[in-house]
Amino acid sequence: MTFVARRRIPTRAIVLDRSLESLPIFRLSDSAEDTAISFSPESGGRWRVLPSPGDRLPGTFDQDVYIELLHRYHEAGSPEDGVVSFTLHAFLRSIGRRVDGRTYEQLRSALTRLERTILESSGVYVAAGEAQPLEGRFTILSSVSIARRRMAEREQFTLFPVLAASEPGDARVTIGPVIRANIAAGHTVTLSAANYLSLTNPVARRLYRLLEDSPAVLVIFELVEAGAGGRQQHHVAALG
Repeated sequence: MTFVARRRIPTRAIVLDRSLESLPIFRLSDSAEDTAISFSPESGGRWRVLPSPGDRLPGTFDQDVYIELLHRYHEAGSPEDGVVSFTLHAFLRSIGRRVDGRTYEQLRSALTRLERTILESSGVYVAAGEAQPLEGRFTILSSVSIARRRMAEREQFTLFPVLAASEPGDARVTIGPVIRANIAAGHTVTLSAANYLSLTNPVARRLYRLLEDSPAVLVIFELVEAGAGGRQQHHVAALG
């Protein structure tokens, strides 16, 4: 009898901060009706998400950008300085978004929002190695730099109609030190990028993040995909 070895398909892992995954950050719609998120778990304390003045809370697009940033950070070997570099074009392709002038601007705005949105923990966020939950503020990204392409390089993009009207650039972002510390300490959850991207509904994607990579809960995601449409409830994070 001949056995044929099954080829192993590599899994694109997304390694996330376990503490952050249990707390609400992103609105599951892109409306600007809320000025802040405030969450008080039964165990006590308070968690707040405060947008930058004049901006809105992070939304569905920002959630996808956050996930891809942490995926790239893991694939880069979790560098100690937290720096992740990429082109805007490649990043948009990675998250399955159309590449044009509008989505370039969306990505720039999302990166800026992840740098400027304040996450405030009053005895809620658990920092690995600390005796007590965090009392303080931090951000997902500590710095964002986006450089426009040199004119000579940009002229080459006119050969491709889909990019003719766009302004591609190179981005260099830094994952915040609080999040990096938890990841370095192994206080993490690991998701499959393929499973995450297969879910098209933002609520289903949030549930997948919340409940981790468990086949037992994929049925829930399928039901949400089929029938979701209600408003986001921030207390969904309490399910963790």
